[in-house]
Parts: sequence; structure tokens; C-alpha cells
Amino acid sequence: MNPSLPPALDRNNKLFTAAVMGGGGVIGSGISILVGGAVYANLYHAMRGRLSFTKDRDVRAITMAFAFFYLVEAFSSLIHYSHLKSLWPLVQNVPFLAFPLIYARLEISRRAAIATALEAGFVIGAFAGFIYAAVEVFWMGAVRAEGLAGNQGPFALVNTVIYGGCIIVALRNGGTVGLASLVAAVLAAGSILMSGTRSLWPIILIAPVVLAFLYPAEMRRLFSPRRAAIAGALALVIGVLAYPLAEARIDNFLSDYDRVFAEGDLDNSLGTRLRVWETGYRLILERPLLGHGPDAADELIGGYTHFHNFVMNAWVMSGIFGVVAVLGILVVPVIVLARRPGGDLRKFGFALSLLLSTSYLVSGTVGIMFGHDILDALFVYGTIVAAFLACGEDRPAGSEAGSISPEIGARET
Repeated sequence: MNPSLPPALDRNNKLFTAAVMGGGGVIGSGISILVGGAVYANLYHAMRGRLSFTKDRDVRAITMAFAFFYLVEAFSSLIHYSHLKSLWPLVQNVPFLAFPLIYARLEISRRAAIATALEAGFVIGAFAGFIYAAVEVFWMGAVRAEGLAGNQGPFALVNTVIYGGCIIVALRNGGTVGLASLVAAVLAAGSILMSGTRSLWPIILIAPVVLAFLYPAEMRRLFSPRRAAIAGALALVIGVLAYPLAEARIDNFLSDYDRVFAEGDLDNSLGTRLRVWETGYRLILERPLLGHGPDAADELIGGYTHFHNFVMNAWVMSGIFGVVAVLGILVVPVIVLARRPGGDLRKFGFALSLLLSTSYLVSGTVGIMFGHDILDALFVYGTIVAAFLACGEDRPAGSEAGSISPEIGARET
């Protein structure tokens, strides 16, 4: 480690990773404040020559995809300037541009230690998020849980990532840790159900299937009779508790469907969504190349901040270049990390990247993806952690921040 860097930075990296990756449901915008603060803190260290930027070609490829996203959004803000609010994406999207800066700070720590912190963050976040959601729904009388995310959609997406993360933790660990992680995954699934965000319910089935292809042997070991019995019993209890909410949300959708397609009545949730998409399609045809700017949704379909579809949202706001940019930050990390050679931590990094892209893709199909401070922070830092686990190189074991226990070091393959 650079001798000018205090050892506390390594400890802070671990706490930071656990808080950002697991805390979105219970500290809400606190994770975006953490990531935003990290940008400026790391800029200070870089200006003093304390941080060195990675030369890894794969990490640089991901960095370029994130930088392209920032530049496209910034260009759209500038050419469609109408008032000061038009320039907000230049500030809001800074973490996408600061990818290498945050990555450089993470490199002072050892990958196994960060992996352990990540696992702890997922499990603790699942328990905390479920408790918060249960209090909201069963004690405070909320119809749908939203946590401190302040909105059901972001709360559900945060817990979707936590849910998949807990499954990865369970696959990577045996004994008590593996069992606790499996229980945490069931609790995170309960939080997704209690959010009432129907579009993300399929991920409860999709995530295990996707991860089974990466961890086939571990998946077979995971569902031992004892673990299956405990997880099944807990899932049954949560299912019974969440059933009234789930039934009501499904009934609402079926009712809206009948009103829209049988009666032609668009004055409902589904009908409103269809009108928004119709408006978005018309706006795309009007300006397919450069879009209408970052204020398009708010000004052209008042009352909504996005078009409930990530491709349409990007196309209306930033044109065809916006679509390429948003697809780039979803696809490039997965492709790049998939090519890295094997090993437990490298596979963990790729699995995390695939989980992030899959979760955000499912959410963005009919809901929100980017443009929300919590979701942006989670995706940016999650991708940085994934890249570090898959591409990072640890310092010699004798360095001050790099000293770790033999048990953790044994998993660094």
C-alpha cells in the first residue's frame, strides 16, 4: 500500500462496500451520498498522488462504456438546454464518469476482504430490509413497502439485487453462513413481494436459474434436506403473510386488463402506462437522432419522471445515442468479465455483474432503471466491485492493509 495512505482507508472500503451494496432499502439515499462523497474524497487523494489508476484493459473498457454514457447524457443536456434544471444530469451522473477514481480507491484492499464485506452487506441488508418492510405493511398499515428508498420501485430493485446476492453467498459458503444466507434470500424475496412491484416478482425465479448455470455443483449442494426444509418453511410463512397483498395486486392488474382491452377504458394504471408508451413512441419518431432532452418526461407527460421502459426513456431523452449508451453499461461489463479466466473471486465478480444487469433489465422493461440516485449509485458501485473481484490483482501479502486471516486468504483463488 502507498505509505501516504492511512490504513483506515482499507477498513473504510470494507464498511463502505457493505453499506452501499446492502443498505439501499434501509438507508435510502444515504448510499448515493456515500458514493457521491467517495468521488470527491478520492479525487483529493488522486490529486495528492496517493492513488494510481489501473492499467487493466478490461476495466478500462468498462470505464469507457460508463464515460460514454455520461458524455451522451451531458451532450443531450447541453443541446436541449432550456433552464437550469436541464443541466442536472451533469451533476447527477458524475459517479458514472468517476468509475476509475472509485476503482482506484478499492484497489488498496484485498479482493477476499472486499468479497467478505460484500457478502455481509447482502445478508445484513436482507434482514434489515425485511424487518423495515414488515413494520411498514403489518404495523404502520402501508399498502406497499417502500423503505427509506421512498418509492416502491427502487425499494424492490434494491432488494432484487440483495436477493440474488444472498443466493450467491449461500452458493459460495457452507455451514451456518450458507444457511443464514439462504434464509436472508427468502427474506429479501419477501421484501420484493411486499413492495407490490409486480414487474420484479419474476426475478424471484429468474435469479436462481441464472446463477445455477454459473454454480451448478454448488446449486446441487445448496438444497440439502435440512436447508430445503428450513428455507421452505420460512418461504411458506412469508407467502402466507404476503398473499393478501400479492392477490390484490394481481386482481388489480386483471381488472385493469379487462377495462383496457374489453371496455376501452384507459383511466387506470395499465391504461396510463399504455398512454405513456404511445406518447414516447410518437416523441421518438419526432426526434430519433438526438431526442428531446432530459426534461422530456416531466414536460411532455407531466407527472412522470420516466417512460417506464429504459429503451424508450433513453431514446426520447438522448436519441439513438442514448439507447446505445444505456445498453453499453448493461452489456459491456458482463461481456468483458465473462472472458476473464476462472477462479472463485473472478466468478463472484462475473456473477455480480450478471445479477446487476439482469435485475436492472427486468426492472427497466416496464419500470425504472437509471435516473434515480439510489439505483444509479448501486449500479455504479456494484459494477466497480464486480470488476475489482474479477480483474483486480492483490498486493503482496505483507503489505499493511493487505494482511488478512488465513481462512479468508484460502478462498482467494
